Amino acid sequence: MKLVFEDSPFYQLRVNLNTAEEVYKAAIYGALHNETTILQILGKTGLESSEQTLEKTKYKRAIAALNALAEKEKIITLDVTKNQMKLIRNAVKMQLKVVRNVPLLAREQLVITYATLVEGFVNDIIRNFFIQFPQSLKSNKSTLKDSQLIDSIIEGNTLEKLIENRVREIMYDSITGWINYLNDKGLNINEEKNLKEMFLVRNVLIHNNKKVGAELANGIGNNRYILGNKVNVTESDIKRFKVAIEIVTKSINVEYQKKISNKTATNKSIAASGAGR
Repeated sequence: MKLVFEDSPFYQLRVNLNTAEEVYKAAIYGALHNETTILQILGKTGLESSEQTLEKTKYKRAIAALNALAEKEKIITLDVTKNQMKLIRNAVKMQLKVVRNVPLLAREQLVITYATLVEGFVNDIIRNFFIQFPQSLKSNKSTLKDSQLIDSIIEGNTLEKLIENRVREIMYDSITGWINYLNDKGLNINEEKNLKEMFLVRNVLIHNNKKVGAELANGIGNNRYILGNKVNVTESDIKRFKVAIEIVTKSINVEYQKKISNKTATNKSIAASGAGR
């Protein structure tokens, strides 16, 4: 059974995840390059010893790369006062703080992008499920109102409109709710705790000024997230979340493809029985 088609939600998800990770790497490497340059500038302006500063950090390899690229050192002489030099140094130090903040912001943005891409993937899977199995629109859990049904009929394209409304209704829920819904429809998907954590962290980053709320503090079951404290997204978090995404989305894709294959096999069997009569 072929599980990945170039126009499938799973294939597009993988492409988009890889693209997001390339953007993240570019931000990290760019910040590393800029920080090294700024530290060298600070050293040459006499503010601090560049050798002493750089030897204690992880930037030796970056310095070596910069030096290898430079054919010769360009020397620029400036005639400035002490006060002017102080202003220059302060501006450079402020820029250093900005650059050093890039990796954290890049990790935060990657978590937000991860969650957005997974949400889009689940959205597409549920939408495609309704297209393949329109009878699934009939559900006791649906809260579609009569007014929505009437609007769908008036506007035409009734099935498409109903699917659009139902998908939007489901996607208001959390990752747990999405997985539970797919399981109710016959898929067999296990929720990853790390994926739930990723979405809770995403919500805090976007909606709570990066401060831990009650849902994150109480919903993960460890002492890392303390109510009111700021979330600190680490490189380890990124790796955990990536693994969880791979496990859950692959499971969703495999289970969805099984459903489609079973439907195709059933239809062929019915067609064969009809032809034999």
